Amino acid sequence: SEYVNNRERVLASVPADRDSSKLLFIRMIYGGHWEAWCREHGVSPRELPPIVEAFRIEQEEARRLDAEGHADLLARLRAEDAGRAEELLQYLLNTQEERRVIDAVQKAVDRLGGQTMSFEHDGVYVYAPCDEAKLLRCVTAEAGYPMTAKACAAYDCDALCRVAKKLAGGGDWDTIDSVSYTHLTL
Repeated sequence: SEYVNNRERVLASVPADRDSSKLLFIRMIYGGHWEAWCREHGVSPRELPPIVEAFRIEQEEARRLDAEGHADLLARLRAEDAGRAEELLQYLLNTQEERRVIDAVQKAVDRLGGQTMSFEHDGVYVYAPCDEAKLLRCVTAEAGYPMTAKACAAYDCDALCRVAKKLAGGGDWDTIDSVSYTHLTL
């Protein structure tokens, strides 16, 4: 999809701030429509780039295929909440796939002799004793999706430790691991 391959360019093409634009696409993944988003954000539908309607149609087809492929689960969801069953199906399937990808990333990082430090909703903080290119090759091969890597923001370790000592007290705040962490975005 154009959104997946060129996300930043697509988000920038929507006449709203990045967060609002991102919510537009998330809404359509779960069955929402750009018309309601436009009303809520005061945007004329004529201002939307063609990718928005193309994405909505693409997601509509994806939801149809998911419903066909998970008919039993969809029936159980309809019995629980008929009005939101399709949305809930997408949530369950997306959450399940995200968990699989996060586990795959962790497995790849472990194999590299690294460590997964923190799980995020759309990324993972990791330490891996290799260059970024090798890390990305390994996690992409294991997870089956392209990944991006961002170096973690630099900070003053001495200043951070002084604040941590003051606020937390006790403990060994003088020992600092000198490793570089990377944030992988799924």
